[in-house]
Amino acid sequence: MQPGYSISYYELAEKLGENTTGGVYKALGLDLKRPVARKFLRASLCDTEEQVGRFEHEASVVEILNHANIPAIREISHLEGLPFEYLSGGMLKSALDQLRAARQQISPDYYAIRLANGLVCGYRRA
Repeated sequence: MQPGYSISYYELAEKLGENTTGGVYKALGLDLKRPVARKFLRASLCDTEEQVGRFEHEASVVEILNHANIPAIREISHLEGLPFEYLSGGMLKSALDQLRAARQQISPDYYAIRLANGLVCGYRRA
């Protein structure tokens, strides 16, 4: 998929990242122009029941969570991707890489506390 590609009522703006199961794109709603982070399952995995099940399970788990460190999900479709609330803070790995490159001290507590708070929220709701 490329920026400018439209799916559902969103237009892809830029690729934010990818892993072995798919990619995440910043997309804009065609109606309100509100940005979302749209996560897609790799096409080669869409025919695999196990992978589709994991993708849908992730969406259903995130759906019940409400926490500042966990983006809200907007809808569920493994064929059209999962639109998540777009949080403009960037990727954790990028932030850590920038700090390392600048040789600045990284406080593990800063990120660990936020990650732990998100996990506790998920645990309480699961």
